[in-house]
Amino acid sequence: MTGTDVRAGSCRYLLNQQTLIQNSLKIIRAIDYINISKNDYYVLFIACYLHDISMVTFPDLDSIQSGGFESNKIYSDFVKNIREELKKSNLAKRPVKRLLKEYYLKVDSFYEKLVRENHAKNSATEIRNRHELGFIDSALREIVAEVSEAHGYNVNDIYKIKSTASSKLWSQKFTKIILRLADLLDMSNYRVSALVLNHNLDNMGDTSRFHWLSHLITKGYEIETDYYLDENKTVNFLEKNSIVEKIMLRVDVELPQLTHENPYGCKEMGLESIDKTAIKVKCGETCTSDKCNFLCKWFVQKNYYLFLELASLQDYLESLPDNYFKPEIEVVVNSSDKNKLSSKQFTLLKKYVDGR
Repeated sequence: MTGTDVRAGSCRYLLNQQTLIQNSLKIIRAIDYINISKNDYYVLFIACYLHDISMVTFPDLDSIQSGGFESNKIYSDFVKNIREELKKSNLAKRPVKRLLKEYYLKVDSFYEKLVRENHAKNSATEIRNRHELGFIDSALREIVAEVSEAHGYNVNDIYKIKSTASSKLWSQKFTKIILRLADLLDMSNYRVSALVLNHNLDNMGDTSRFHWLSHLITKGYEIETDYYLDENKTVNFLEKNSIVEKIMLRVDVELPQLTHENPYGCKEMGLESIDKTAIKVKCGETCTSDKCNFLCKWFVQKNYYLFLELASLQDYLESLPDNYFKPEIEVVVNSSDKNKLSSKQFTLLKKYVDGR
C-alpha cells in the first residue's frame, strides 16, 4: 500500500477491530495449550482496538530530509535524472512533469514504508502517552502497550523467550501470540471495496494493488482442530505426544485452481498436495521458482508472515515439556470454480507474483 492508502485506510482500521477479537477467540478455542485468564482477555481486547492506533496519524514530513539511505537515494536519483533531462531537453515541460509524477510515487512510498515499518513501536508510544487514553489505568496501559508493540516483533523475540505465565497475573507470551495471529488472519475481502479498487486500479502502486486484489479474492477462513493417535507410538498411547493435535487453517479464495498438476515437485514451496478444488501447504516455506503452482505461489507470497508465524508456533508447542499433544499445523486453500478478478486484474496480479 502507498502512504495515501495508509491514510485512506485509517477509517477501515477503526471498523476492523471487532474482527480481531473474533479471530482471537477462534485461536483460543482451536489450540488446547493456550489458556488465558479473564485479565488476559481484558488486555487482549483493548490491544485489538489500539495496536494499530498510529496508522491513523500522518507521517513526519521532515523525515525525508534525514540522512537515511532511502531518502538519500531518492535525492541522488532525482538530481541525476534532472541533469540528464537538462542535457536532453533543457527541462522541457512534458518530461519534467513525468519525472514529478514518478518521484511523487517514490516519495509517497517512502512515507508509507516509514509508517508501516514503525507502526507497532509508534502505536505503543501513543498508547502510553495519548491523553485521550487517560481513563485506562497507567499500569494496565503499559501492559497493553507491550502486547501491542509485540505484533511487530521478530518471531524469535516472541517464541524463544521463556514464558512466566503461571507466576504472573497476566500471560504476556500467550496474549502476544494471540494478537499476532489474529492480526495476520485479518485477510478477508471486507477490508477492501471492489468499487474503489476498480476506479483506482491504474493509479495504484504495484504493491498496493497486489494487496487490494489479494484481499478482494479472499472470502474468509475457519480453524478446525482434530485429535487422533500417532501411528508411530505403538508402545504406550498414554505417553507424551502420543495423541496428535491437528490444527487446520482452511482459507476460501475466489480464484480457480488453474494448474491441477505440479510435475516439478514445487520443492521451494513445500506444496504437499493439490487437486481441482484445494491446495495444502506446509508452514514456514517460501517460493522462488517460476515453475510452482500459481495459486500456491500467490497465497504463500501474500501470507508470508502468517506461514512464518505458524511454523514458529508449531515448533514452540512441540518444544513444551508439559504439552501432552503433538502439534501439527496445516493450511488448506480452497479454490473456486469462478474467478472474481477480471482478465485485467488477474494479469496484474500474476505479473506481480511472477516478478517478485
